[in-house]
Amino acid sequence: MRCNESNFKQVIILTSIIGLGVYFPALMLYKKFERRGIKARILTIEKLLTAEKRNIFLKTKEAFKLNDKLAMIASYMPITLEDKFDEMQINKIFDEWKTNPRSEYICFSALWLPLLSEYSTSINPINLSCVEIDCSTASIWKQYREYNHMIKKSYKIWGDKLNYSFELEDLGIIPYNNRREEITIHGGGWDLGNFISILSFFDTYDYKLNLILNSDKRHDDISEARNIVIYQNDQDWNPLNDDVFPMLRIISSSSSQRIIEPNSYPAILNVISQSLAIISKPGGMSLVDSLITETPILFLDPIGKNEIHNQQIFEKLKLGMTFEEWKNSNFSNRLLQNMNKELKAIKCGIPDLFKSIYEDIYS
Repeated sequence: MRCNESNFKQVIILTSIIGLGVYFPALMLYKKFERRGIKARILTIEKLLTAEKRNIFLKTKEAFKLNDKLAMIASYMPITLEDKFDEMQINKIFDEWKTNPRSEYICFSALWLPLLSEYSTSINPINLSCVEIDCSTASIWKQYREYNHMIKKSYKIWGDKLNYSFELEDLGIIPYNNRREEITIHGGGWDLGNFISILSFFDTYDYKLNLILNSDKRHDDISEARNIVIYQNDQDWNPLNDDVFPMLRIISSSSSQRIIEPNSYPAILNVISQSLAIISKPGGMSLVDSLITETPILFLDPIGKNEIHNQQIFEKLKLGMTFEEWKNSNFSNRLLQNMNKELKAIKCGIPDLFKSIYEDIYS
């Protein structure tokens, strides 16, 4: 049922495209508000950078894809954007916010905190809530902890246990025993890590491999094989221009279906929800995908402290294990089934993130 917008505060969702684990959960929340007829806005902080700094950001992203060591080094360095903003864009955003003084601000990226502090101090006080996706407080939130006093409520998805789940009413979760013999493999939103080399371990096994790519530059080393289906996020998708999830194109398959359209969630979830496992590094969105679809995750090498902590929590809760450990078990189905049971069990009785935010704002 759609709500009468005139009775509801505007919701401003603040995020970043520095990683899909920050951007996609924010966009899912935005879509949920939209469907309820609530006036909402989603903003990525990279839109506020000068054109020059935005181009540097995009080039850095491409460099990380080509050299994982650069990404590893960068993950330990502080991130600052304060000297990279376009002042005209900042003033424009502040003017928009002034027209809706009752807005609720929901922040998924600590990179926004200095700007929010400037606006709140010099123009209007704000109601600010923050959402943390990683399993422990990420380095970027620690970097900006001087702004913690501004935060009215913090939604930490993980503590020693799961605190919030992600309910997607229109995604059908296929019962685990009914799933196909498929494994989904990817390198996160930036195609990082040694995920393509994993393909060779399955030459003598009957698993169908769903390989998810974000860039066509990673195709060259992949030979055509009967058991590999290559998916690619739409190359024309640009989250700086459109507040939508990318289409997922099937670019190597005998299937007649060539495009998977996104819904109110990333299209990749339709692939993962019929898979027995995800093989990827322990990025924030990989963990969210695993949790939503109840699909065990088999970890490749983490990049940075945040991902190390993510992996440690998932292993402690028996929700995932390293790919190497699973390989050494002779690709045991029993281990996968046990992790699926743990994923289902951990969600029981856990509040949905969207419902919790909605009730806290409008109760």
